[in-house]
Amino acid sequence: MHNSFLSHLVTNLSSYQISETELQVLQRGLKFVPTTHAREINPTEVVNNFVQRMGTQFYFRNSTTAKPRLWKPSTWIPPYPKNENLVKYFQLITHDLVPTLRTARPFSTPNLSRKESEALEHLATNNNITIKPADKGGSTVIMDKEDYVAKIHQLLDDTTYYQKLTYDPTRDIGKQIDSYIDHLLSRGHVNKQLANFLRPTHPPRTPVFYGLPKIHKPDIPLRPVVSANDSPTENLSAFIDYLCQPFMQSLPSYIKDSKSFLQQLFHLGPLPSNAFLVTADVKSLYTNIPHQEGIDTLLKHMEGNPLLLPLDCPPLHVVRQLLQFILEENCFKFTDKYYRQIHGTAMGSKCAPPYASVFMGDFENKILPLTTAISFWRRFIDDIFFIFCGTEEELLALLGKINKLHPKISLTFKYSRECIEFLDIKICVDSNGHLYSDLYRKPTDTFALLHFTSLHPPSTKSSIIYAQALRYRMLITSDADLKTALKTLSTHLIYRGYPKNTITANFSKISKLTQHEALYRCKTLPGNVTRNQDGKSLTFVVPYSTKNRKIKEALSKHWHLIESDPALSKIWQNPPLLANSRHPNLKDILVHTGTPTPQT
Repeated sequence: MHNSFLSHLVTNLSSYQISETELQVLQRGLKFVPTTHAREINPTEVVNNFVQRMGTQFYFRNSTTAKPRLWKPSTWIPPYPKNENLVKYFQLITHDLVPTLRTARPFSTPNLSRKESEALEHLATNNNITIKPADKGGSTVIMDKEDYVAKIHQLLDDTTYYQKLTYDPTRDIGKQIDSYIDHLLSRGHVNKQLANFLRPTHPPRTPVFYGLPKIHKPDIPLRPVVSANDSPTENLSAFIDYLCQPFMQSLPSYIKDSKSFLQQLFHLGPLPSNAFLVTADVKSLYTNIPHQEGIDTLLKHMEGNPLLLPLDCPPLHVVRQLLQFILEENCFKFTDKYYRQIHGTAMGSKCAPPYASVFMGDFENKILPLTTAISFWRRFIDDIFFIFCGTEEELLALLGKINKLHPKISLTFKYSRECIEFLDIKICVDSNGHLYSDLYRKPTDTFALLHFTSLHPPSTKSSIIYAQALRYRMLITSDADLKTALKTLSTHLIYRGYPKNTITANFSKISKLTQHEALYRCKTLPGNVTRNQDGKSLTFVVPYSTKNRKIKEALSKHWHLIESDPALSKIWQNPPLLANSRHPNLKDILVHTGTPTPQT
């Protein structure tokens, strides 16, 4: 492999002298799945799970109630169906699938050599280093454990944002939330279904604090993140996210992604000669939103537009209290110490993006009245793009005013009359004032695409090539520029192990598309999804193995029993899809949220 294409895939900031073999393993990327760590499965359990899901769909076949968006996986098992054909189908696929799955193994040819497997184990057990994905770009970062811990403490010692605790309050917080939900039920503020969703996992897990290294910045600071899975407030946060989404999406500045941004941008006519393209980035938005101001802002939006709230939404004073639990009881641990975040919200909380976005929606309402020179303003959470028509002096004066609007919210700006970068797009103005776009690759981008030898289905790898090619077509206006960009992409894919004919075949799928067609007519990925009339997909989920083809055959072999039964064929029109769950990848093996004490 050519070093120039691989040198940025791994960033070693530690004093540990990484071996050539260890480097080769890490250069596969953290998404790489080695065959040596493929997990064992319980064939009977896998088949029973599918039978129970299919049985549940049959049991509720006449129900007109849609499955609620907020729900927890249930342990309820449906009664055995009173339909001979369905029972027979279950018996036959169980007879065929259990032996097939019992002999299912990862592919016999290992995708790591013996030396590489040993190197992976050595990295996984080295307690003096920590391995993390870079904050941006896909690089794998190695740090001395002591340096990593010191950088974390630099964050946590800032008493403006964090408060040190003398004990773990997790269970107490869980009890408080449980008690409050009991109170809401007794008052009729929530129904039983929502109450069950909001309740914490028992026992709740203590959230864990960690950091992602910003290798593109001086001194390599860390981006603070809280792993809140199964925490006391995780379900509350999911509920607030559900409530916030319509308000975020209703903001005039809202863009979903690069595709929706370009769709809106290209509706503009030619720009006047005095137009500036301006981008802005909010510095540390999540941690700089004051709690009460953030809550008040969201509640103001909810009060002002109640039609965006679901019919069973609890009273807004209840929403306020749930937000206070999320923000004020954001407690976590790092090593053996416990902390509470006392300012802002945490990256890792489900509701953080829409909550922060609605807050910024209110902030930008204070910006736009400052001038009539802004002709277009769009924002993706904390990344802003706008067009300013005026002089440079007027623009600089406006930027100065913006940064005086709020004591905690600070923006950094870039501007140009010709070209500027926003998200993954380079936006330019031609000599006639028309806008066109090109691909923008950030300096941190490492082309860390999934390695071809990873234990993933061929369809996944093919879809990666197609999705990248389609993305390039969406973002790049010029056919000549597209050709150059695809040539570069092809080179990187080849160095990631992809066969040239597979690359060519997927590139050909977009070869006749215009940018307009890619933006407005194409789905993100090729392929069809088998769904029932009520929109539910019927899938058989199993880890990827040598038996995939036989599993597909077994699912379809006896499907005639379903097709020939009028009652069953009304529920299911097509055989089940086979979906592959993922085996452990390098990130699962090497990257750990918890931080053991370094060895001495």
